[in-house]
Amino acid sequence: MHHGSYKITAFNDEEVKAYIPPNLEEILQYIDIDSNRIGKVSYFLGKLDAICDVLPETNLFIYLYVRKEALLSSQIEGTQSSLIDVFSYENYKVSSTPIYDVEEVTNYIKALNEGISLLNNKLPLCNRLLKTLHRILMQGVRGENKFPGEFRKSQNWIGGTRPSNAIFVPPPFEHVDKLMSDMEKFIHKDKIPPLVKIALLHAQFETIHPFLDGNGRLGRLLITLLLHEYKVIRAPILYLSYYLKSKQNEYYRHLQNFRETQNGIMEWLNFFLDALEYSAADAFNKAIKLERLIKDDTLNLRKKGNSHKVALNIFNIMKKQPIVSMPDLAQKLNVTLHTVIRAIKQLEALDLVKEITDKKSNRLYSYKKYIYILNE
Repeated sequence: MHHGSYKITAFNDEEVKAYIPPNLEEILQYIDIDSNRIGKVSYFLGKLDAICDVLPETNLFIYLYVRKEALLSSQIEGTQSSLIDVFSYENYKVSSTPIYDVEEVTNYIKALNEGISLLNNKLPLCNRLLKTLHRILMQGVRGENKFPGEFRKSQNWIGGTRPSNAIFVPPPFEHVDKLMSDMEKFIHKDKIPPLVKIALLHAQFETIHPFLDGNGRLGRLLITLLLHEYKVIRAPILYLSYYLKSKQNEYYRHLQNFRETQNGIMEWLNFFLDALEYSAADAFNKAIKLERLIKDDTLNLRKKGNSHKVALNIFNIMKKQPIVSMPDLAQKLNVTLHTVIRAIKQLEALDLVKEITDKKSNRLYSYKKYIYILNE
């Protein structure tokens, strides 16, 4: 059985059936909250959150995981960049894929960092904040001319070439302000488990599709911000987009069923809870793995003594910046290029570092195993 309503409108002389969702208060009546299931997911999220207190390199994990989430969320929308592209572009403006692809990812990183910073400075999670982040997301990339930071004033659609053959047509633009205002109120509603609220808010945001472009990425960014706002995870170290990307067809199907049937609402909630549980366990395991790798590699280098002193200094830089160039290292360490070349050779011999550009000059080197674990 359908919930919500449809409005027939015209678009380029064709009849269009646009969907107007009920507000989230109404949708709540179809939710059967399983406290055991929510408790289990909360346990994994709590375990991941606690890792921030015990890992010596917490800031490093935040840095890496923000980039991983940004990359995967952008890949869902079709960008082709890799983690190596992101690190290379951020530090050296070098990318093996089109620049606008990698800029979409770096914009996501900027928007996420800005969002967390604004929330930490006590700005509530509201539509004004979402508009600010949307502006950052769309800066200088595809869709930058589609009114960044403003709710749409025309019809959009998902899939297909026009609304009449689309997979889904979101509400007509004149309903967007009211729907987003209801959603904003629901963010701050008490007595609903935070994980249920986050699942419903993400699905509702994607259903309203309030901007002309960038809704998918902003909707996934909203998940991270809500986890932070509700103090489920203090630092942005959960990359949900990995799970959503690996089950992309299911993700879209569940969102569509959420709109179309009452059963679809619970199916969406269960899918979302699975995504949270899997992602929290995966991020926890990766953090432990990376921590162990760094520890072992540092120990092995220290054992080499003074002959590998510069190599150890380079390695300490690469823990925080996994892609480096030789001139950059020479400058940072205040040593000659020749000294850096010798130290990089030592790191290559120990299988710690790999050249990734296949060039005669302007070569870049990566902390190989580290990027491999992050990419798993």
